[in-house]
Amino acid sequence: MSNKLQRSLSLPGAVAMTVGFVVGGSIFVLIPTLAGMTGPSLFLAYLLSALPAIFAALYLAQLGSALPVTGANYVAVTRWISPLAGFSTSMAVVVAMVCTNCLVAWGFAEYLVSFFPELPVLGCAIGIIVLFAIINWFGVKSFEKIQVVMLLVFVVAMLLFGVAGLTAIDPELQAPLFPKGMGVFFTVVAIASFSWAGVIAIVEVAGEVRNPQRNIPLTILISMLIIGVLYSLQTYVFTGTLLWSQSGEIGATAVLEAAGNFLPRWGVGLIALGALLAMATTINSMIMMGAREIYVWSSDDLIPKFFQKVSDRYHTPVITIFTVTVLSIIGVL
Repeated sequence: MSNKLQRSLSLPGAVAMTVGFVVGGSIFVLIPTLAGMTGPSLFLAYLLSALPAIFAALYLAQLGSALPVTGANYVAVTRWISPLAGFSTSMAVVVAMVCTNCLVAWGFAEYLVSFFPELPVLGCAIGIIVLFAIINWFGVKSFEKIQVVMLLVFVVAMLLFGVAGLTAIDPELQAPLFPKGMGVFFTVVAIASFSWAGVIAIVEVAGEVRNPQRNIPLTILISMLIIGVLYSLQTYVFTGTLLWSQSGEIGATAVLEAAGNFLPRWGVGLIALGALLAMATTINSMIMMGAREIYVWSSDDLIPKFFQKVSDRYHTPVITIFTVTVLSIIGVL
């Protein structure tokens, strides 16, 4: 085994990773909850929440193109501020990734079991983590192919919901715009702003992106546009086709309830598949990013060099992929 990663992540793969990491299951799980808080003004909350993300994106585009290395954010903070600040920030990122991976895997399992009650929730949660760990193990190209296909199906499902839903908007459901006042609205804006946090994903794998000076800024630009369209359409149509006060009570399946008001059964089925694939893209991206974040620690001797081992055949950090997988499984248990 060697200890060098290769630049094999293309622009489509980088976009698929970023969008999958940012949007993921939150578009199905978080949006109904926030709709129950602020009502029809949810789409405005998401538009405002994009403002800090735009400034972050500008910084990340410059960082990724100027410092196109694995774990660029960790490296930048370590070199420019202090090693302690860099490691503390990176450790927080890894802990957040592993915890989120556990929650998304469990959410995926519960969503799947709601359609197939005979399946065990715990087994499905562990199984989806192991499946994407294997995909990551077999290389960036393997990751990229699977991620792009899943994202395309997910985006098609969301566009079906959004575009078809525009013709089914009930104006009575969208009034009043701020049923719980401006205070709650701005609270939702603050919560929604975290939905954009995953844009940082691309700079953590910058060392494996082809032509990074060109592709990293393009990845951020394209991803932000896709995410903005998905969030705007989803939130506007959702609160215009389902009574906002019901959405929080229904929970994660509220989007399917809304879709059932204007789509045929096959359309609702496609939305359900899109929900599963949205969560799957997040798990796939989390394992890739988490493995790279830990991998870069070993280059600074924070952990043994053993963790820097890379497969000669697949050019993936197999030890850190295994580490993230085991931590995620322990979290699920």
